[in-house]
Amino acid sequence: MLTSKHPLAQRGGAQQGMVLLEALIAVLIFSLGLLGLAGGQASAIKAQGEAKARADAAFVANQIVGDLWAVAPNELGGCAGTYAAGDVGCNGAAWGDRIAQSLPGGQAVIEINNTQATVTLTWRSPGIEEEHQYVHVAAVARN
Repeated sequence: MLTSKHPLAQRGGAQQGMVLLEALIAVLIFSLGLLGLAGGQASAIKAQGEAKARADAAFVANQIVGDLWAVAPNELGGCAGTYAAGDVGCNGAAWGDRIAQSLPGGQAVIEINNTQATVTLTWRSPGIEEEHQYVHVAAVARN
């Protein structure tokens, strides 16, 4: 009877432990894929929150410009200033409350140059160090 003492000649000697190793590699690749998906989801949520804040800023700026249209042209200069939470704008408009409800830590700076109004809104999103800014320029004039 011929026998071989070579390890590869033994039944399954070269394959022992390979299934376990392949399973561990598969679990590792799957885990990395899940981590990548979670990271992508986190960035999408952050981008969506920032986009909503920009849309809210545009809406608030349009509301302020709409309120400025109700002010007599010779009184527009009195509307210029800085507004934050609790501040009341021209004709009793609740500009500060609108800003506080829509933009976290927000404020508005309104500049009037003849009949041109520049509304600059700034805010800080939670968890983000940089300050965001939205500038809206509108002509507030009657024919």
